[in-house]
Amino acid sequence: MAAPKRDKITRTVRLDVEVDERLQVVCKRLGVTLNSFLIGAIGEAIVRHESQMRIESGVMDVIRDAIGSMVAAADPEAMEKRMKEALGDDQDKAH
Repeated sequence: MAAPKRDKITRTVRLDVEVDERLQVVCKRLGVTLNSFLIGAIGEAIVRHESQMRIESGVMDVIRDAIGSMVAAADPEAMEKRMKEALGDDQDKAH
């Protein structure tokens, strides 16, 4: 028998008294419940961090490609091969 699907997960958070008091004031001013405020704040934090992780991943890909190009350019054999290929292409076009 399969386990029932859970739509919600309960998490417990321990707050300092001062933080809880400040949180309650903010929620009261905004006219929202503590739960809805916390869910929104967590959602915003997740989106911000996921975006940052995607940016970092993209930057790492660019850096990896650039390093690979520099390493290939520093390899004399690879450079000679590219030069021969380039010259060969030009000579083929001339004929």
